[in-house]
Amino acid sequence: MADMATIKELSEAARHQECLQACQNALRGNPEEKFAYKYAGKSFLALGQLEKAQQYLAKAHQLDGSDPEIAKDIGNIFLNLDNEDAASQWYEKALEINNNYAPAINNLANLKMQTGDNHEAIDLFKRAIQADPKLFQAYRGAAKSHLALGDLDQAKSFADQALDINESTPGASEILGIIFQNRANPDKAIEYYQKELIINPQARNSLLNLGRLLLLKGHTAAAIEALAKASALVPSEQCSLLLAQAYQNLELFKEAIIEYKKLNINQLNNKLIPFNLGLCLLEIGDNNAAIEAFQIAVHLDETFIAALGSIGNVLEKEGRTKEAIQATHKVLELEPDNHTAHMNLGRIYKDLGNLEQALTSTLKSVELKTNNADAHMNLGWIYKELGELDEALASTLKSLDLKAHNPTALINLGIIYKGLGNHEQALAATLKSLDLKPDNPTAHMSVGLIYQELGNLDQALTSTLQSLELNPDNPTTHMNLGGIYKDLGNLDQALASTLKSLELNADNSDAHMNLGGIYKDLGNFEQALASTLKSLELNADNSDAHMNLGGIYKDLGKFEQALASTLKSLELNADNDTALMNLGGIYRDLGKLDEALASTLKSLELKPDNPYAHINLGSIYKELGQLESSQNSFKRASELKRTDLSLRLCKIGLIRDIQLDKQSIINQRREFRESIIKTLEDKSLVYKGLPINLDTFYLAYHNENDDKEILRQACDAFSRSKALKGIICKRPLNEQINKKSLAKLRIGFYFDNPQEKHSVHKLFAELVRIFTNKEAETWIITPPEKSIEQEKRLASISSRSLKLSSNITSNIKRIRDIDLDAIIYTENTASFCPYILSMSRLARVQIATWGNPVTTGSETMDYYLSSSLIEPTNGQDHYLEQLVRLNKLPTVYKMPSLDLVEKNRSKFKLPSDKDLIGIPQSLFKFHPDYDKVLEEIISRLPSAKLILIEGTNKPQTERLKARWAIEAPKTLENAIFLPRMTQQDYLCLLETVDVLLDPIYFGSGNTFYESMAVGTPLVTTAGKYMRGRIVKGGYNQMKLDDAPIAANINEYIDITVRLVKDSYLRETLKRKIKSAAQKHLFDDQEVADEIFEFIHTAVDCKRETGELLPVNWKPTKSNTP
Repeated sequence: MADMATIKELSEAARHQECLQACQNALRGNPEEKFAYKYAGKSFLALGQLEKAQQYLAKAHQLDGSDPEIAKDIGNIFLNLDNEDAASQWYEKALEINNNYAPAINNLANLKMQTGDNHEAIDLFKRAIQADPKLFQAYRGAAKSHLALGDLDQAKSFADQALDINESTPGASEILGIIFQNRANPDKAIEYYQKELIINPQARNSLLNLGRLLLLKGHTAAAIEALAKASALVPSEQCSLLLAQAYQNLELFKEAIIEYKKLNINQLNNKLIPFNLGLCLLEIGDNNAAIEAFQIAVHLDETFIAALGSIGNVLEKEGRTKEAIQATHKVLELEPDNHTAHMNLGRIYKDLGNLEQALTSTLKSVELKTNNADAHMNLGWIYKELGELDEALASTLKSLDLKAHNPTALINLGIIYKGLGNHEQALAATLKSLDLKPDNPTAHMSVGLIYQELGNLDQALTSTLQSLELNPDNPTTHMNLGGIYKDLGNLDQALASTLKSLELNADNSDAHMNLGGIYKDLGNFEQALASTLKSLELNADNSDAHMNLGGIYKDLGKFEQALASTLKSLELNADNDTALMNLGGIYRDLGKLDEALASTLKSLELKPDNPYAHINLGSIYKELGQLESSQNSFKRASELKRTDLSLRLCKIGLIRDIQLDKQSIINQRREFRESIIKTLEDKSLVYKGLPINLDTFYLAYHNENDDKEILRQACDAFSRSKALKGIICKRPLNEQINKKSLAKLRIGFYFDNPQEKHSVHKLFAELVRIFTNKEAETWIITPPEKSIEQEKRLASISSRSLKLSSNITSNIKRIRDIDLDAIIYTENTASFCPYILSMSRLARVQIATWGNPVTTGSETMDYYLSSSLIEPTNGQDHYLEQLVRLNKLPTVYKMPSLDLVEKNRSKFKLPSDKDLIGIPQSLFKFHPDYDKVLEEIISRLPSAKLILIEGTNKPQTERLKARWAIEAPKTLENAIFLPRMTQQDYLCLLETVDVLLDPIYFGSGNTFYESMAVGTPLVTTAGKYMRGRIVKGGYNQMKLDDAPIAANINEYIDITVRLVKDSYLRETLKRKIKSAAQKHLFDDQEVADEIFEFIHTAVDCKRETGELLPVNWKPTKSNTP
């Protein structure tokens, strides 16, 4: 059986279960043991089992009514039951037993303190202390009562004494914390609250006060920890409010909102609570809820300007501009000189596009508060939108003087510098903004745009992708990404990014405009047109969209509509240098070279350092025949953008159309070869997609033996160029197709000049028609600058057509996607488009032919289609391609209509008494060596006149005349230059002259057929190369025995003289020519069969072996019924 001392020890040690067990054991031994009842009751009281506690303590009191402690503990039971009267009675009973029983006096004092009778409580606490000087609870109670009465010195004294007696006195350190907090000594207060929490971790008031003080001192995270513990113990509005403020300070807005919403903000009279809630809701983008919160704040105080201003700002963000203006005007009604409201009003007007009102309001804000950095920043942006960039720069720099580390102002500064063309400073300002705020998606987006302007597309791509990582749903950034991918030539990704932008914001006119540009580069002109028109539907006054529309119409060959759209763009923005440059290009396409020149020069007045305008200017000067001015413009363009491959290539010296002498030919060819190789080896260059005209066209007219080597070296240099890596594609086409498709050949014809009157059209159009009728699938492929009207006939006689864009990468992909069996380049050196295309593998079999009678120089070209009639025995030596010698001339030439053709000297104002020798050829065919030949002819035929046609421009004609003035004065004296004329008039001229001369070295092609149609004898002598042997080959095909073919130059002169002098011989020959031509030259179906057989055999061979046909392959003899 446990002794009484053990029971007491267990109770004082709070080992209540063991104490109860010991008491039970004692009671089993002595059911009337008062000591056991007393301590069992005390343990039940400590365990909160009040009914049992009351039962045991009442029994103890019954057994021993002289123990005041038992009476006091019974009073504690009633106190726990919130029966303060009963508790007081029992405490009084304890004092009846022992008037100096300190615990009972202390408890009575606590009751008085709880009822607010602190003076009587203090008297009782002092009486308890007198009764028991070691009773620390009484000291603590006295401290609390003195604290309640505001007697901080006495409160501190008693609290200190409590801790002196027992340093772990619960509540004493908290009282000292409150005292120091009231004395504005937060550090000391924090120290005591922390001591209290060591003694009692669940001291809620200490947690709450500690959290408040830590929050005030800026230790927000620690404050949240304390306040969260306090809230977990006993949730309260006070604690939630402090927690909300702490979370808000840390920008943990969602957590702050949770705490604010625990408060009944509609019932509270504190306007700041709904106001702060509104600010937090604003930060998470819940604008409508934010407005509601601000409105509650305004309901509590109708003059609450900050809340009214915030309502205006949020309404503006929501696009409710009319309401935003009303709310901001309400602020100004209450406080007319509120600079913030004027600033906000300016921003709203700016967003509405009312820039003048925006400017007025913002200037008023700056007037009211001159050192408001944000107002100066906004003012700068308004000036920027107004196009007043110098003022924009000054205002933004002023803003940064006042607030140097404002990331938004720095972004704006970068944009303004970019607008001023100062891209380096733009980049520096925007990167500085990112230093201050690395996770700012807008700054990353701006950096991307600047890098794009600087031509650093890889860095532009990286920055824009970083922006999207931070803000994946920004439609503007997706739009910008599309622009960068477009510049990189990655049109598929450009398209995807721009479509994503429109998915996020379907009404973005700029994105629709950009989409049109991408579709244009993809060659999808109908979609390009639709997208650009949609852009204009959304914003009819977008000058750039009208300009782009003009570009699309230009590519569609609708030049009048292109002109109208571009003029509309300039009506909206007269100082748009790009639109003026484009206008020049359209006028050039319309043949209005003077207007083209004026527009381009005007563009350069506005932007003198635009390299592309200088390129256009050079091209216009070139068409005007002003070659020196042209070369100077090309040179200037290359100096302005030294890393642009296209511009650098334009700097290469022009190969002149009219050569002065043999030495100038040699010099120009050497310079061309050296310059092009050196330029293409420069690894710093990038290709921007601008078409280049290298003038390789004129090489064939020089009669030199190194054409193949020059063109091969040029093609090799292009293929190796770092700038063209990823553009030129030599990869074989996919062979994984159904073999059944071989039954129908898919043949592409590239026409650089698809217009019906062009010689190349005349040479190859019939072949297209025949192949289509042979059930081949024929594709007509044309360059971007030709009109749909010009392509109309070819499109009508082919199976399909493909109009290319100005984007080479896209063009290569689009042609490869057709999966052509064969492609025939009717021309290769006339422009850069077919020249660069021929370096890629676009069909299984790739064929060049005599549209430009010279090798392409490209290793990806397989065959050169020619004829045994016109090739010399060493012909293969002149071609990099495998030479194919057909039995006939490689064309099906339709007989021209001669219904209106007649001999008529007066029509051309030609002398009736002179012999007329016609040489109606392009003037660049007149090689310097030909001058002596013509001089000799004129010397022997003094009554003759040479009939020529003026060049493509006046200076070209004048250059030939200037050469003749020195080298062939008699020729010049007897030359008659006729204006350029229609096809019908040209045939009349061929009929009218007495004799025609085939220029040496580079003779007639189309003119041969047309002269044979009218029968006029064409005197020729065979040259070393195919281009000088066509007329001889044609005569041989016609089986004309006495054809005017000379074995050498002297015989060429003799035959000419004889035919001029002998009219009978001439007329006889003319009749024979017309007859033979009708039988053997025109509408030749046999050669069509030969060409078709060749293509079919070559495709089969490539599919089956991967190789070319045998070198000496010849077609079987045609047997056309």
